[in-house]
Amino acid sequence: MTTKQLDPAHVPYLVGHGQQPRLPATVPCQSDGVDPDMFFPESDADAQAQALALCFGCTFQERCLRYALDNPQLTEWGIWGGTTAPRRQQLRKDFDLVTQPNRKAA
Repeated sequence: MTTKQLDPAHVPYLVGHGQQPRLPATVPCQSDGVDPDMFFPESDADAQAQALALCFGCTFQERCLRYALDNPQLTEWGIWGGTTAPRRQQLRKDFDLVTQPNRKAA
């Protein structure tokens, strides 16, 4: 299986409309020493728990989750905005987001 990476090019509105698509170093997932693979655990509950713990308290968590909900084709796997793929799928269903793909960010 190909390893997924946190690609800042896929999250342009996390830093604002019209700005260079990159995440600030202050975001926990971009900190030195944090392996991006941590956010794409195969089936390791401990690794998943560590990734989720980094998300909680992150100032970009809400925007990251919004991106993940708006772009299911790009966020099919991994931890995004403090959620797992099954949780995001449930959120899309609960809030009827399945019928509204690629909504514009507010």
